[in-house]
Amino acid sequence: MRILGIESSCDETGAAIVEDGRIIRANVVASQASVHERYGGVVPEVASRRQLSAIIPVLESALDQAGLGWNDLDAVAATYGPGLAGSLLVGLTAGKTIAMARGLPFLGVNHLEAHIYANWLREERTSPPSPLNRVGSEFAGPHPPAPSPARRRGGSRVLIPQPLPLPRGRGARSRRGCGGVAGRSELPTAGAGHLRGAQRTGPHPTPWALCAAGADARRRGR
Repeated sequence: MRILGIESSCDETGAAIVEDGRIIRANVVASQASVHERYGGVVPEVASRRQLSAIIPVLESALDQAGLGWNDLDAVAATYGPGLAGSLLVGLTAGKTIAMARGLPFLGVNHLEAHIYANWLREERTSPPSPLNRVGSEFAGPHPPAPSPARRRGGSRVLIPQPLPLPRGRGARSRRGCGGVAGRSELPTAGAGHLRGAQRTGPHPTPWALCAAGADARRRGR
């Protein structure tokens, strides 16, 4: 099965074609970094207008990169949130239109859950990695391998405050003022920030304590 995935939650327009849920056949991203750099951050209205001009070329480039045509697709997926409303509408509208025109199933994808699932995507058929997010980049060396179940059970529980994601249907801002900035998840950012602070003042948390805290915040924020 080949799925065309569309990502337009912020200032980048992305399209990928994934085969059998794991294998990346194409991955194309149009960046707006140079456009928003002068403002010191992403301007939502500018981002959505740039999404409009980029979406069709990105989709066509993804098909060309995979060496496929529209008839070779089995389904279409697009990010439905969280993110910038105007930018999300571009990708959602494009995805739903393609699915309707081609008679294909359409899948709405949660932005945060997609960050986790992306750890299993590969350009060739290999084993999936340990599902750690960007917090791992704050530790020295490469991301550590997953410990044994016995080691995970034996670790101490460390209280690490994390922002709570916004529950569905409760307005535009998340609790405690820690919603995603420009549509991005604050959990990895908060975890990395906590680690940098601990490196200066101690004690130093383990990566598994940080991951557990993030998972707990995700669960409580539903």
